[in-house]
Amino acid sequence: MAENFERGSGLHVTVDLNHLFPGQRVFADDLLCVELYQVSTDHYGPAWRMSKLYLVVNHFMINTVLGAESPWMLSAEGPCWSSKVNWLDWRHEDSSTPLDYAGYTYPVQWLPMLADWLSWRSYDPASIDGVCQLIGVTGGKIRAYDLKNKIPVHLKPNTANDAYTWVYTPQGSIIVKHWDKAASRDQYIRHSQLGAGKPVVCAGEFTIRPDTSHMAVQDMLGMINDASGHYKPDGGACLGHVLERLEQLGFDTSNTQVLTRDGALDRVQLSKAPPAA
Repeated sequence: MAENFERGSGLHVTVDLNHLFPGQRVFADDLLCVELYQVSTDHYGPAWRMSKLYLVVNHFMINTVLGAESPWMLSAEGPCWSSKVNWLDWRHEDSSTPLDYAGYTYPVQWLPMLADWLSWRSYDPASIDGVCQLIGVTGGKIRAYDLKNKIPVHLKPNTANDAYTWVYTPQGSIIVKHWDKAASRDQYIRHSQLGAGKPVVCAGEFTIRPDTSHMAVQDMLGMINDASGHYKPDGGACLGHVLERLEQLGFDTSNTQVLTRDGALDRVQLSKAPPAA
């Protein structure tokens, strides 16, 4: 597709998926990974370094795909550059805002919802200070996207006096809010507010702790549970799906303690959980 790249240059390529897959509909969340191959003519071709790839769908959605180490592109038997395409990295083309943060499965319980209405609590997560959408792990730090201020932030490790509350939406977004347990109960943001008042796949709390077992200190999830009085999810049925999503986002959950109202769960129990509705 291109020869003799110069430093800082780019290449624009249009791919007609309707032509490649006639009679089929291809959706953005069907795109799981990108693999690039370089074939040189006359047994020679310039080596060039790939920094990033922008995927643009229908001039509407954009995803910035980064290679694991952005290696030099050299002729090889298989792909010489590859990377995963994460759903949570998709954005509107003219905005840095994530595509969605609301969905359906466990409904808000009636009495808690009535209390929310009587207290005039906001069901717009993007209007609440500190509500974020989980992005992943970068440089050993857990990153999220602040929905109100529209900026990426790092989530700090917890102490014994705080935690994070979260909901998992059917579109794959994990919405989180820091919870200071010593603060007034009036300042507590309910799960129903994080879920925009709509049903969710799962909800609960998690904690972040530093992992000092590596050469460099890295943040990891120390505990996750299904403690939500507004949704009352069945952690045995839904926490396995949450862990799967966290792993897709780059989290190492192998040492994360998984708790439900019935006690701790092991990985065998989670692997037997039914699929999410």
